Amino acid sequence: MKKILFILPEFGFGGTVFSTLNMISLLRDKYEISVLPMSHQGPVKEKYIEAGVNILPEDFLLSCYCDAYGGITSIRKKFFATVLRLFEKLSLMMGLNSRSVIYTTIARKYDGKFDYVACCQEGASTIFLSKFCKSKTVAWFRSEYSVYRKQLSPQRLAIESEAFNKVGTIVCVSQTTRDDLANYFPHIADRIIAIHNIQNCENIIEKSKEKVEDVFNKNVFNIVSVGRFAPQKQFHLIPGIAHELQKRGCKFCWYIIGDGNQEGANDKLKEELNKYKNQDVVKCIGSRLNPYPYIAMADILVSTSYYEACPRVVAESKIIHTPVISSDYSSAREFVVDGVTGYVEDINNLADIISDLIQDRSKFEALKKQCTDYNMDCDVIMNKLVELFS
Repeated sequence: MKKILFILPEFGFGGTVFSTLNMISLLRDKYEISVLPMSHQGPVKEKYIEAGVNILPEDFLLSCYCDAYGGITSIRKKFFATVLRLFEKLSLMMGLNSRSVIYTTIARKYDGKFDYVACCQEGASTIFLSKFCKSKTVAWFRSEYSVYRKQLSPQRLAIESEAFNKVGTIVCVSQTTRDDLANYFPHIADRIIAIHNIQNCENIIEKSKEKVEDVFNKNVFNIVSVGRFAPQKQFHLIPGIAHELQKRGCKFCWYIIGDGNQEGANDKLKEELNKYKNQDVVKCIGSRLNPYPYIAMADILVSTSYYEACPRVVAESKIIHTPVISSDYSSAREFVVDGVTGYVEDINNLADIISDLIQDRSKFEALKKQCTDYNMDCDVIMNKLVELFS
């Protein structure tokens, strides 16, 4: 049985961690799988433990480099993390890359002991992966490169570009993002492929039936949005859309499930809630390890993002048979069949679509029926994964 090592950046909430767990759960009968977390921080670690995933021991040096300051509780680790970061800044000023040396040293401990080493996300884990030479390497890229590259400094952009050139196969999670990445790296386009995130449909449906305490009010139209509080999710636009729905006399409640405050995204949402004073219909209920019962209870799921490589929550909502209303980002129509499993519309027109569904019950029921008839076929994705690791 072939051995695969998956490199995770950490165990925080997000699509990468859950998508990887889904993939491992469906591949583990075909391969011997281990996980190397660059950081052991994050609440989802317990889900990996519960699933019986083989998690390799924490590497102190690696975790000092990768743990966020806010997540470190050990005084010893805080001290070493501070020293390492200062050393890294000094070495960069002298034209050296101390992090590269550390990554190379740690990679040697595992290189060649696995048939395949696969990093599960772009960024630091891809740079780390590029230090493996003896094992075959696979890099998952879960973003839209034309957007992602704007977030990087010229120096970091050069480092990550070099890493892409060194790894074996690059897996993008949609055809749209695959073509986008290949446009910037035409010389390695033959090594860039598209594989949608595989879903454990049975598991998702089973979890969606679990009982929860905070049940939705069935007397109003229930809307849910799920994701980490990050700028790309554009949750701060929800109070404004909700205000427009209120002006039209719609009776609804909009639940936002997620946590974090990346680049002040949560603060911005709170400002908009205070501006429109509609906290009674837009409710932030925090993160949930199992968001599926909430998606199942909702009448619709709304995605307000301005970009998504492979919107995991959209796929999960379709599996649970909850219609999806999505803003028109580049890959949206690859995952939502407009007018069949939901609607894709310009973000400025979402209120029109939602109000139509609330006020025209027959239109909503027709959409709901089409979603209920939908069944995801994961065999194609599984075959691609088996071919990848063959």
